[in-house]
Amino acid sequence: MIRFENIVKSYGEKTVLKNLTISINKGEFITLIGSSGCGKTTILKLINGLIKPDSGKVWINNQDLSAQDLIEMRRNIGYVIQNVGLFPHFTIADNISYVLKLKQVDKVNARQRVEVLINLVGLDKSYLQKYPWQLSGGQKQRVGVARALAADPEIILMDEPFGAVDELTRRSLQDEIQNIHRKLGKTIVFVTHDIEEAIKLGNRIVLLNEGEIEQIGTKKELIFSPKNDFVRNFFGNRNFVAYLNTTKIKEVFNPLSREEAKDYEEMPYAFADDTLTEGIKIIFNQGVNKIAVRDEENKVIGEFGFNFLKQCSKSRC
Repeated sequence: MIRFENIVKSYGEKTVLKNLTISINKGEFITLIGSSGCGKTTILKLINGLIKPDSGKVWINNQDLSAQDLIEMRRNIGYVIQNVGLFPHFTIADNISYVLKLKQVDKVNARQRVEVLINLVGLDKSYLQKYPWQLSGGQKQRVGVARALAADPEIILMDEPFGAVDELTRRSLQDEIQNIHRKLGKTIVFVTHDIEEAIKLGNRIVLLNEGEIEQIGTKKELIFSPKNDFVRNFFGNRNFVAYLNTTKIKEVFNPLSREEAKDYEEMPYAFADDTLTEGIKIIFNQGVNKIAVRDEENKVIGEFGFNFLKQCSKSRC
């Protein structure tokens, strides 16, 4: 889907990306994390053709980006930024449908698409006639996501999109973009400074340092198998806390047979979709060593306790 080959990019005398090579598969949710100036936003700009590399090649769908019609290509890539960038004099409907008008989609189909998208991002149709100044920060970000999805792009680029909203809204938006990713299967490249956000959202996490990749991997690989001291120190003690806050019980619990589950019917329980932190709180509150795990239909499907966390750590899950 997206491939960087030996990319070098400098601004003046500062080299921002140093011989960077990375491949992103179709349908992946990739989070880019690292300190300021490490090259995260530059990667997004290169994918979108907003800037050119000094050397190396960027490939999208096996096509050399430098040989493509960049204006047309950008219309097929969604871009969401922290400050949203909604047109203040446009209604929400007009903001979402802007790219559709550029692509000359007829008004009836454009309207239908806008109504589908406003629902997809968790807002109702009444918002379509409002203006950006009438919306909260979180609502604006939802509209920004809807606008990025308007032309049904294969790729969505997100540059710290939730950095300017409060923590409660941030978590809600994170859940929303996860749901959208599951439903639509878009390829998402997401820049963040927040470790927990990177771990929660990314199928794979790319940790950058001074224009180079220190490690690419799943949250389990970065947390339990850091490749070097930089990775280990970057996450520090926060890594395991972030892991507990973002990993679902269903990822580590011990499944039980129907017969075994009968012995757990009266036990305290958590749901499979609860986080490990939520499960641990129940264990502490109930004063037990383990709890039952129930599915969305409230059926006992397994057990969970501290021993499973230890096993996970030793086996690297």
